[in-house]
Amino acid sequence: MQHGAMKSKMRETVSSTSQRLLHSRADAAYILSISIRALDYHIARQRIRVKHQGSKVLIHHSELIRFAKEDHPEAVSSEAEIAE
Repeated sequence: MQHGAMKSKMRETVSSTSQRLLHSRADAAYILSISIRALDYHIARQRIRVKHQGSKVLIHHSELIRFAKEDHPEAVSSEAEIAE
């Protein structure tokens, strides 16, 4: 795939992702520019609210916007710190 075609495909993916109301964990992490692990940390700390549809974890687009507008000065903790 040529560079121009690849950029076009990336724009389509971002555009279609941002038009959805509910996002998967992977899409939500991509939109927020964080890792899935960091997203899971914020979900576990109830800093990001989720909806469950069966075994799927979905995040509402407005929740991502709300989270993105907030300041997050703390670093994501390691699993050892979470267990304490």
